[in-house]
Amino acid sequence: MDVLKPDVFVIEGIRYRVNPGNYVSYGEKLEEPCYENYEELPDIETLSDGEDDIEQAEGGRYKTSFHIAMTYFAYIIGSKGATKKRLETETRTKIFIPKIGHSGDIVITGASKKDVASARRRIRLMVLSSRKRLAYTHFISIPMTGLSIQSGFMSFKSEVLEKCKDRGISENIFQNPERLHLTIGLLVLSDKVERSEAAKALEECKEVVIRPILSGKKLRLVMCGIDIMNDEFSDVDILYGKVNCKNDDIDLQDFVDSINSFFYKKGLSDKNEPVKLHVTLMNTKFGVKKDTEEEEEIRPVMRGNNREKKKSETFDASNIIKNFQDYYFGEENITSIELSTMHDSSNGQGYYLASAAIDIS
Repeated sequence: MDVLKPDVFVIEGIRYRVNPGNYVSYGEKLEEPCYENYEELPDIETLSDGEDDIEQAEGGRYKTSFHIAMTYFAYIIGSKGATKKRLETETRTKIFIPKIGHSGDIVITGASKKDVASARRRIRLMVLSSRKRLAYTHFISIPMTGLSIQSGFMSFKSEVLEKCKDRGISENIFQNPERLHLTIGLLVLSDKVERSEAAKALEECKEVVIRPILSGKKLRLVMCGIDIMNDEFSDVDILYGKVNCKNDDIDLQDFVDSINSFFYKKGLSDKNEPVKLHVTLMNTKFGVKKDTEEEEEIRPVMRGNNREKKKSETFDASNIIKNFQDYYFGEENITSIELSTMHDSSNGQGYYLASAAIDIS
């Protein structure tokens, strides 16, 4: 983490800086990250702390229960229960967490509503921090699989293989034409409740963000030109197609950034930064044997330093750039935006299986 640009989370209009701890598998040492009040940020949508769900129980004590995916239980409990015990002591509460391997709500009880709210807030901060270290499970995508784009891509592939016999260039590093897409954002959705929340957020995003921007117009995208992710044409990992909007009155960058920002403010995405407008055409990871098909383009096996990223060779794209720099692939009207699943092979038609989808045609 860059100390000058620390990771932050927003809870109740307050920004918290996160000093990362040591996150490993359950049964090993688990350290709770430290949080400190960073700065107020009143102009951003905040995550509800659920104080309305804190009720007074028997004996005058206060109680709240809420869902947390079991993926995060180990982080909240800590090694030999140390994190949970410390949290209970510091907030003067009693915290019930289902046993590892069992689902169910977390229940917090305490003598005051303030103490219960404090414990709940800190658990949610721990979950948000832990989420940043887990492998992505879903991504918000714009399918670019119309006949025009697919045909243009297959012609491009054929010409490259015929004309460019350079190092590392082979058929198996090209994208599957049925999976061409523009990625808007990456998500970690650990159980069916989180997937349901993301699906509802996508529907809400359609009404709050997408409809006002499109104003009843079709979103027509054109893919023309190629570029690489790194700086050296002779040593390339990923080569992609450039994407632009045919509509003069729609800013594609603002469109996708607004969608990504919406999910960030909902606490479902951990990055609120400009989206890279690209459709991956060639990726050396496509040619590497992998545990699941969807690891190929989107992510390493794990984020952070817990596991080494899969290694792959590079290829020499110098002649590809020279001969196809302004290559026209085609254009199409975009009819849907999808919450795509990384771990399922396809939807039966070749594209990524969707946990949810919205019609924007």
